[in-house]
Amino acid sequence: MVLKTILQGTVFFEGLSDALLTRMAELTKSESAGKGALLFSQGDKAEGLHVLAKGLVKLFFLEAGGKERIVHLVKEGEIFAEAAAFSAGIYPVSAAAMADSVILTIPTSVINDLIETSPDFSRALIASLSGRLMELRKIIESDAKALLPRLAGYLHSLPRSAPRIVQLPLTRAQLSLQLGMTPESFSRSMNRLKIAGLIEETKTGLVILDESRLRNLADGGLFDES
Repeated sequence: MVLKTILQGTVFFEGLSDALLTRMAELTKSESAGKGALLFSQGDKAEGLHVLAKGLVKLFFLEAGGKERIVHLVKEGEIFAEAAAFSAGIYPVSAAAMADSVILTIPTSVINDLIETSPDFSRALIASLSGRLMELRKIIESDAKALLPRLAGYLHSLPRSAPRIVQLPLTRAQLSLQLGMTPESFSRSMNRLKIAGLIEETKTGLVILDESRLRNLADGGLFDES
């Protein structure tokens, strides 16, 4: 794969000059990782900013009891480890490949130069970090919720591809991991929402039949299954 072409196709780098992308590509390292491979561990010194060119990567940490908690599932074209890229910091979470993957690493020195010389890059980085903070906030808040409100909150937060229609961005198994649920509890919760008339699965996507009741459930309201 041509590194510059991959960087050009990454939304995060939209707006950067051709000369800057060429320089980044020259200094970017590409490596492959097989499914299950550990990319880095929480507390390791950060090498730089990562771009997932191919595959699927999970960002996670271990809770006190040793249970794995997924923070985010990185999809193709997304960046990760933004915060750690600052000033040769450390990784706040661990990362592992969930499929055969190709990861690009842009050195910390290049990232620091971009922050100083490119306002567009700096704004994009701030926006990405803000998004990560919002994700962490949702995870913290969801810990206090039962499984059904947790799922309802996630479905309600998804963007609509058409009026009342959402597209699940991951497989059921991957979503259950991200929501801290077992695949079985995820399926049961989805079925309960369908039976109660809140959602319907179709070939075009997941239809939100009752936005009001779904939002009420996500906010901790009573669940009326009738």
